[in-house]
Amino acid sequence: MAVLCIAITNAFSQNLALNKTATASTGDAALAVDENTGSRWESAHEDPQWIAIDLEQSYNIGQVVLNWEGAYGKVYEIQVSENGTDWTTIHSETNSDGGIDDILVTGTGRYVRMYGTERGTPWGYSLWEMEIYEAAAEGKDASLTSLSVDGINLEGFSNTMDTYIYAVADGTIVIPTVVATTTDINASTQITDAASIPGTTTVLVTSQDETVTKTFYIEFIIGIPGAAAPTPTHDETNVISVYSDFYTSIATNLNPGWGQSTVFEEVQFDGNNTLKYGNLDYQGMEYTNPTDVSDMEYIHLDYFTGDATSFEFYLIADGENAYNINSELGITTGEWVGIDIPLSHYADAGRDLTAAFQFKTTGNGTIYMDNLYFWKSVPTAINNMDELNFSISPNPASNYLNINASEHIEMVEIFDLTGKSVLKETSKKLDVSSLTQGVYLVKVQIEGIIKTTKFIKK
Repeated sequence: MAVLCIAITNAFSQNLALNKTATASTGDAALAVDENTGSRWESAHEDPQWIAIDLEQSYNIGQVVLNWEGAYGKVYEIQVSENGTDWTTIHSETNSDGGIDDILVTGTGRYVRMYGTERGTPWGYSLWEMEIYEAAAEGKDASLTSLSVDGINLEGFSNTMDTYIYAVADGTIVIPTVVATTTDINASTQITDAASIPGTTTVLVTSQDETVTKTFYIEFIIGIPGAAAPTPTHDETNVISVYSDFYTSIATNLNPGWGQSTVFEEVQFDGNNTLKYGNLDYQGMEYTNPTDVSDMEYIHLDYFTGDATSFEFYLIADGENAYNINSELGITTGEWVGIDIPLSHYADAGRDLTAAFQFKTTGNGTIYMDNLYFWKSVPTAINNMDELNFSISPNPASNYLNINASEHIEMVEIFDLTGKSVLKETSKKLDVSSLTQGVYLVKVQIEGIIKTTKFIKK
């Protein structure tokens, strides 16, 4: 099992359509030729619809790339014309599934048109970009018709992209086999395998006359869990679970339609249900409305990602605000990470913790999530607690944690939230640099009296 993400970098011939005059049956056609994948041409919600590019002179056209937004054309034709009136079809598509359509064509014309006759969604035709490339001269073609990994063609492969990110499962040690098929059978390829996982395999393509070369990169990352998320350890009496196979959960809608482009799936690892947010921009989750979590202390979640660089988690209750996981804790890739977000973060921003009803996740890349629940700690009765006066600093701590007490410290022990002892000292200054980010319990013994507090490792 693998997940493919694509980093688009145009390293090849000139895009003839860029900033040329574009017209369309409806909508602003110029937004499809501005090299801005944040803007798009969107047509009316009916068939047929078209968009045409004036290249200002006639070219021998060899390639057309359609970068579809979520509303795509299922059935369409690519047409060329010398006068913008009389059109010749050079490609007919009967079952596109959206994404990026990289089409090799043969035809000559000043004008190139996408003429759509059947939409793939109830919405219109919507293109982030339409790109047009001149055909390579004989003997100078260094393009590919396909790239495959372990016998499976890369989804969305395009000669206008030189870098692909391919996610493999945690624990993978065998380098995947990459095969490249040249458009010109007389062109040659040289494939240099990645040295290890993670790593990058390079594909060098050389034209028949050896004057043109193109290099493709496939970056293998650990982006898929090799096992289920860790089993929660909190007692269910101290938990309100939203999503977890381990507890009775209250989620009512895992994929509400909020207009997101995130690709949502519920997948299984070791038989355990897990959320997968692919191509994440934002994603919601609804649960019992309202849910009173004012007695709880934390939101817990486990996440796994291979490529996310942005990750924020929202509690929605009479408004919303984000906990920025990247800036607060940093994002760890290639392994399951458990985090506990203090509910005070949301309460201090004015959220009504008696009326929670939704979570929202924003970010990028592909993120797997499991065990989303509210929880509280159980106070432990300690004799003579008022007689023991100490503090810890700094909190949060990065490298060292100081125990501030006038009395002699008999023992300091740090536990993670599963109850596992991770550090045991008699010193007042503890080196915590090796601990992973998260919340820990600190147990201090002074003159036979034991007291526990929490600290955050950042």
